[in-house]
Amino acid sequence: MIKELITDREKLSERSKEFDISKESELAVQILKDLGDTLNSLEDRLFLTAKEIGYDKRIFAVKFNGETDVFMNPAFKSKDKLILFREKDVITNKEYFMPRYTEVSLVFQDFAGNTKGFKFNEGASIIISQA
Repeated sequence: MIKELITDREKLSERSKEFDISKESELAVQILKDLGDTLNSLEDRLFLTAKEIGYDKRIFAVKFNGETDVFMNPAFKSKDKLILFREKDVITNKEYFMPRYTEVSLVFQDFAGNTKGFKFNEGASIIISQA
């Protein structure tokens, strides 16, 4: 289901809760479906967090080359090559320079609850840093 985006900065700045897929599989299916449906309906967005659509869980989805990937309980393993990156705030539409990394390693859980890791470079790492 396509969900309405939450834009309350205070609510969005609160830390999301970790997600236990083994105990909340039905909720996981719903969140993943809503994340995918909502993100795919937004032409100007490359990523979307569960919090932005009303779920207080550490999950986000990213569009890469026409595919949507989902990351549950993500955590940075390493970050390298800091740059200042000009980006537009999706809520205020203002542009800012933000510190981002052009190399990041991320650990996360997949839908089966397995821990995985990926290393992202350049544009993909900036998108992951933003999410």
